[in-house]
Amino acid sequence: MNTIKDLQKKARELKQERQSKLDEVVAKAKADVLMTPSERAEHVASWRKEYTRRYAPQFAAIKEAAAAVARETQRQAAKARPQFDPNNPTDLVRTEQAWRNVVLPQLEKGRSLKAALRNADADAVLGAERFAPAWMQANLPGQGDSGLAGMQIEVHKTPGRNGGKLVGAHREVDTSAVTRAVAGRFAELAGPEGAAAIASAITLDSVMPAFDRYIDALDNGNGSGLDTAIGLELALSQGAGGDEPDAGEDAA
Repeated sequence: MNTIKDLQKKARELKQERQSKLDEVVAKAKADVLMTPSERAEHVASWRKEYTRRYAPQFAAIKEAAAAVARETQRQAAKARPQFDPNNPTDLVRTEQAWRNVVLPQLEKGRSLKAALRNADADAVLGAERFAPAWMQANLPGQGDSGLAGMQIEVHKTPGRNGGKLVGAHREVDTSAVTRAVAGRFAELAGPEGAAAIASAITLDSVMPAFDRYIDALDNGNGSGLDTAIGLELALSQGAGGDEPDAGEDAA
């Protein structure tokens, strides 16, 4: 992820450059004895808005550069892994049989998807990619609960009143572990270059949302700068992990 780190550094330097120019405006305003405090504050606010406008295209260019890296990495990863043709009856039958005969029995015994795919061939992995998300949604703990036990309660703010109203929604299972487990096994089945592309693509899936939030925080102050920086660092360090248990990791 050197390129993403380089773009992160470039964005940070861009913010520092913009802040330096604004600091000059502040210093000159403070030195102008003819300005009243309100005039000084208005003058600085006007220049802050102007510098934000001037630098916005450069921050946008950094985000697009990162998106281009992600697109190219995803393209290389797609070339390195087996593909599934949903219009090919042979592919449909072969991958479904591999799912039912190889992967599903292990999941039903409580093994994690990552463990179930440990020695799987391409058809079994493609089958897991097709069917595992729905299986996890239906079978992971809590999905069979009814009433409040099977729902998550959120507070939706209501304009014009304090607090908000409670809204219930059926609990959704995070099935992103399927993507990581599938990609991880494909990386093991690929050659060195293909494995590197697949691993990078896994990382970028986690990194890109955090990177965009980080750039937005530097650009226009959306969100906490410190929080978004920490979020990006966590994504960069953990994005390629993909080893958290998804259905109860076994000891094998």
